[in-house]
Amino acid sequence: MASIKKCIGVDVGASSIKVVEMAFTSAGVEILKAANAEINISPDASRAEIMKETVSALKGLLKANKISTKEAAFCVPGQTVFVRRFHLPKTTEERLDLIINYEARQQIPFPIDKTVVEYQVFPIENSQEVDVFLVALKKDVLYDFMELVNKTGLKPIGISISSLSLYNYHSFDSIPNDKLVEKLSLGKKKKISLKFKFKMPKLKKKAPKEKNKAETPTPEEEILEGEEYEPENVRAYIHIGSNVTDLSIGSIGINPILGFTRSIPIAGNNMTQAIMDKCEIKASAEAERIKKENTIILSMDPVPDDKVNMEASEAVTSVLDRILAELRRSLDYYISQPDGMAVDEIILSGGQSLLPNLATYIEDKLGIPVSPYAGPLGENIKGIKSKDQSMALYPITFGLGLLGLGLAPLNIDFLPAERKVAIKFKRKRGFVMVLAGMVAATVLLGAMCGDHYIATYTLQNVRYQDEIKLNQPKITQITDATKLHNDLKDMYDKLGKGLISERDYPLKMWMQILQAKPSDVLVSSLIIFPDGRAQIDGYTEDQGSAVAFTSNLNAELLEKRKILEDKGARLSNIQTEFHDLFKKEVYKFTINLKNKERHSRIEQTPVPVQTQTGKGAQKKFGGTMGHMGDEYPLFEEGMK
Repeated sequence: MASIKKCIGVDVGASSIKVVEMAFTSAGVEILKAANAEINISPDASRAEIMKETVSALKGLLKANKISTKEAAFCVPGQTVFVRRFHLPKTTEERLDLIINYEARQQIPFPIDKTVVEYQVFPIENSQEVDVFLVALKKDVLYDFMELVNKTGLKPIGISISSLSLYNYHSFDSIPNDKLVEKLSLGKKKKISLKFKFKMPKLKKKAPKEKNKAETPTPEEEILEGEEYEPENVRAYIHIGSNVTDLSIGSIGINPILGFTRSIPIAGNNMTQAIMDKCEIKASAEAERIKKENTIILSMDPVPDDKVNMEASEAVTSVLDRILAELRRSLDYYISQPDGMAVDEIILSGGQSLLPNLATYIEDKLGIPVSPYAGPLGENIKGIKSKDQSMALYPITFGLGLLGLGLAPLNIDFLPAERKVAIKFKRKRGFVMVLAGMVAATVLLGAMCGDHYIATYTLQNVRYQDEIKLNQPKITQITDATKLHNDLKDMYDKLGKGLISERDYPLKMWMQILQAKPSDVLVSSLIIFPDGRAQIDGYTEDQGSAVAFTSNLNAELLEKRKILEDKGARLSNIQTEFHDLFKKEVYKFTINLKNKERHSRIEQTPVPVQTQTGKGAQKKFGGTMGHMGDEYPLFEEGMK
């Protein structure tokens, strides 16, 4: 959200438009103008007609009040969004963004690809967690609203939510003035933080209290020593408009924070419709007039005069009871949360809050003190000359102005990404122009220098061409010699690579056979021929192990690696024979295979392996290996 010095907040309602022009001056935040206008729209009007009448009413309102500021912040109704607040562990911004996007996919009840998601993260003091406030809005709702905004001729710098704007204004208005002045003065040198967290002020000096020397202070006394304890004051802000009743619950004082927000789709238009049904009135304009002039909220007090329409009052009171039922549910839900607290006070605003007896009725029904809003509570916002009932129309609009000035505690902004980029570019336009000028100067200087170097290089090139023609025979000899050298180097590289690969071939073959050998098989002989053939002789007590040995070789080398020819390994010459190692008759077998990756142009035959007989003679391929008694093989290539 770009921070500017002057903007307007525009609250487009179902039956009226509220506009506030605000500025951020050396004296602080100031309201320059505030105005509202009714929108005359028939109930059966089409979407195009509604949009046309709304734009016309807004332009007329700006013109009538001589508001020339173009930068504007708008808001969409709160019932069109999905809001969640949750805690996450502290981590890096990149990882936190991934976690929040994952949580959004899990919690948002509509497709994530058709949704715009915005969130804001707040640190929690003395905790390893952060507080995440997430809001989701359907893209088609945003696009429809932006179509209206684009037709107003204003420059949108922010799109907020009605319930969040309501909280932003009251939170800003509740900050102690000295703390706000300190924060704003720091903002001249440093960007203003969007968190409003303050240290506790010092205690006034009190008379010393006699205490036993042996008595030690409690942990609470140690914490509050030298500081004044100020309990949190929790307020519920209720704004009853035409289509929606917005509710925002937040704490004020030392550490203000938004605890809960909700938009209830029951409001002034439902009261008007109830009057039409109860009094059998067909014109909504007439029902609206009766609501404003002849209707009160019925309570135990007697009716003040005969001008009151009892049927209309009963109808409006019944709708109000429905609103209060939803408010009670919301308050109970907030209190049931881990960080929820009882609400100490209700601040009532909105066009419908002007109905007689409304504040008293709500206070009696909910049991919470209710104060109708009549203007700013402190000195943080200047420019309002008098406090009266008309100020009840503007809290949401004031919150939009704070968003445009970059002073909103909750900076949830649904302005399309391309608009945000354009705003940032505009703020840095001066820097971009200077940078463009520097680039142009660099190009010009480079071109001037380039002409000089081109002339120099052209002259040198003529001289070099003459020398090249003179030394051309030597150049040809050097080129031929270089080519011959490179060819010989390639041949030697290939020869060396071939020698290396040929030397380790028997070891690779043995490792492949060893991996396929069952544990109860003894390999007594392995002969590897130059053309890729190999012969394996071995012993086993179980004839099935020899079969398994063959199957393993085929599975590993024929099917998996595809390096064997024909049908792979073949088992042959199975016969029984007495073996000294086993001390009994066992099965002797031979396995033949051929590796198609190795070929030889020389016909070679293996040299028979000589064995010794007699006492102490070494066995063929002598030695044993491991606890299974496997013998070390001797790798031989037959040679003539």
